[in-house]
Amino acid sequence: MIPTAALGDIVSIKGGGTPSKSKPEFWNGDIPWVSPKDMKSWEINGAEEKITEAAIVGSATNIVPSGSILIVNRSGILKHTLPVGIARLPVAINQDIKALICASDVHPEYVAHLVKAAEPVVLKWVRATTADNFPIENIRELQIPLPSLVEQKRIASILDDSVDVRRSRERSLELLDELKQSLFMQMFGDADHNHHSFPLVSIGSIIADGPSNGIYKPSSAYGRGVPILRINNFYDGEVTDLESLRRLEVDAHELDRFELKENDIVINRVNSREYVGKSAIVPCLKEKIVYESNMMRFSIIEEKASAHYVINALQTNSIKSQIRSKIKEAINQASINQSDVKCLEIPLPPLDEQRRLEKTLECLRSIRVVEKANVDRSEALAASLRQRAFDGRL
Repeated sequence: MIPTAALGDIVSIKGGGTPSKSKPEFWNGDIPWVSPKDMKSWEINGAEEKITEAAIVGSATNIVPSGSILIVNRSGILKHTLPVGIARLPVAINQDIKALICASDVHPEYVAHLVKAAEPVVLKWVRATTADNFPIENIRELQIPLPSLVEQKRIASILDDSVDVRRSRERSLELLDELKQSLFMQMFGDADHNHHSFPLVSIGSIIADGPSNGIYKPSSAYGRGVPILRINNFYDGEVTDLESLRRLEVDAHELDRFELKENDIVINRVNSREYVGKSAIVPCLKEKIVYESNMMRFSIIEEKASAHYVINALQTNSIKSQIRSKIKEAINQASINQSDVKCLEIPLPPLDEQRRLEKTLECLRSIRVVEKANVDRSEALAASLRQRAFDGRL
C-alpha cells in the first residue's frame, strides 16, 4: 500500500500581493510578477508585468523560488478550471495565487501533477463571495499518495511526457491560427497596412440591418421555449454546440424582433475587457433561436460583402485593436455600443476575392477541427494518467 500525506505536511504555502500602482518605483523592474492572467501554461517562465526590489520590500507580494508550484486561488476561472503551473525561475506572485514550496524529499513536478489531478475536488470547494475562491486550508488537508522520491520522479516523467504531447498539439493549433492571420494580411492587408489598395470601409456602410441589442428577460422565463444564443456559446468566429443552448419563453412579437437568421453576425457588447468584441457568424439553423441582451446582431448587404469575409475580418488583430480602443470601462465590466461597431473599418476587396479567401479559410478550419480533436484526446489522456497517479495506480 502506497503511503499518503496531507499536502500541508510536505509543502509550505506562500501568498502574495499587489504593489501600489500609485508608486511608479515599484513597477517596470526585473522581477516577474505573476497573476492569474499569466497562468496559461504548465511552465511559468515569466509574467506580463514586472516589479522592482522596492516593491518586494514595500508590499505584501513575495518572491518564491524556482520549482514552486503555483495555483490560482481566487478568480472567475475557478468556475470551471484550476490553473496550476511550475515556476521555472524565481517570481513574485499576487494575492490571487498561492505558491506551494516542496520539502527536499518531495518532487515538485509530481506534486503539481497530483494537485491538477485533484481539480474536480478543488472546484467543489469554490465559493462565490466578492470573487470565486476556495479555502486554502482545504489544500493543506488534501491527501495525496507519497511513494519514494525515485518513484515520484518516475511517475512525474510519465505525466510530463503527456503534457508535452498536449503542448505540441496545442502548438499546432496556434500555428494554424497564425497562418489564418497571415493569410488574411497577405491577401488584403488591414486597416493599418492596406497594402493592396482595397478601399477601407466602415462596417456600418455594409450593414443591411442592425446592429441591435438582444433580448433581456428574468431568470424565471428560462427553461422552456425557444433556444437562446448566449455569449458563452461562440468563440473565434463560430457558434459552438447549438444542441446545448438554454431555452427562453418568448411571445410572437419578441420572436419576430430577436430571431437570428443564417449569416447574421453577433458580437459581444458587454463583458470583461478581454471578451468584449468576441463575435461569430450564425450557421444554418434547424429551429428559430433568439439572442441575449449582452450581445448585438447585424446582417450584411450581400451585394457589397460576404458575411463570412466580414466575420473573418473581425477575428484579425487589426480589428480587435480597433475594438479595444473603443471600449468604455465601468465597475466590473467593459462595453462597446452600436456606433462603435458601425465605425470599425475593414479593407473591402471585390466579392470574388472575398470568396476566394473563404474557400482557403474553410480548408484551414477543417484542418483545425482535426487538430482540436487531437488536443482534446491528448488532454483526456493526460487527465486519465493523472487520475491513475492520484489513485496510486501509475
